[in-house]
Amino acid sequence: MALENDNWEIELSREAGGRLTTRWKAIHNLLFRLFSGKAYGRCFVAAQPLSGNRVEVTFQAGLATRRDIEHNPGKGFAERSYLSAARVWQRDVRELVAGRLSSR
Repeated sequence: MALENDNWEIELSREAGGRLTTRWKAIHNLLFRLFSGKAYGRCFVAAQPLSGNRVEVTFQAGLATRRDIEHNPGKGFAERSYLSAARVWQRDVRELVAGRLSSR
């Protein structure tokens, strides 16, 4: 799975139904940590079947820090890093899905 390939640990949940949540993971980016201190992220993914062989996947992420980063110069950097990581994850998911479909 794309999240596990990036060392995210899946958190076991009672409410599965096409949803998964990762455990909190430390953010190790040095520049971001200079502005925010220790920071942790987690991911939330929901998959909703659509007609045919299609599926809608919703990806969200949470960020936790002890410091308020709302007006922090590191906030823009964090948002750009998140966007970049989300695009990589989307690419990985598309590749995994395409690989599974082609092996049918």
